[in-house]
Amino acid sequence: MLTANACLGNGGRVAIEWPRSCLYWRDRKAKADLCRWGCEQNKFDGCMYGLVSQAAATSGKLLRKPWTIASNADGFRHLQRPCDHTHEHVKTQGSDTKLTEGYTEALADEIHHCWALSVDGSGVRSTLATLAVAGERRHLERGVRGTLSTLAVPSE
Repeated sequence: MLTANACLGNGGRVAIEWPRSCLYWRDRKAKADLCRWGCEQNKFDGCMYGLVSQAAATSGKLLRKPWTIASNADGFRHLQRPCDHTHEHVKTQGSDTKLTEGYTEALADEIHHCWALSVDGSGVRSTLATLAVAGERRHLERGVRGTLSTLAVPSE
C-alpha cells in the first residue's frame, strides 16, 4: 500500500485488483485504506471477457473467475460486467487454475480503456505499474496476460 500512498501523494489515481474471494477485501487495514483513498469496488467476471478453459476435457468452455478492482479513477465503473447467467461455466481446476491468474486480451484492452477514460483531459498520464503480490512482480503490456494492480501518476 506504500506505492499507492506515494502515487496518491503525487496526485495520481489507483486501481487495485484482487480476486473477489481474496481475504484482502475483508482485511481491516486494506478496507480502511481503500475507503480513505475514495476507491469504489467494480466487480466483473472473466466469462464476460472471454475467459475460457484450455484443459483438454473442457477446452473452449467459459470460466467464471470473479474479479474486483477497487479504484478512485472514474473510468473503472465501465468495467463492471458480472456474469449475465446466459451461459454455462465449467469448474476452474487443474491447469485452468493457473490460467485464471491472468487477463484475457479483451479484459486487458478494457482496463486500458478504463484508464484512458479516467485520465483524458485531466493532466494525468496513465502509467501501468505493479504492486508486489505474494512477493512477485508481474508486468502487463497490452495484449499480454498478467496479474497486476495499476496506478496512474501525474504528468511531469
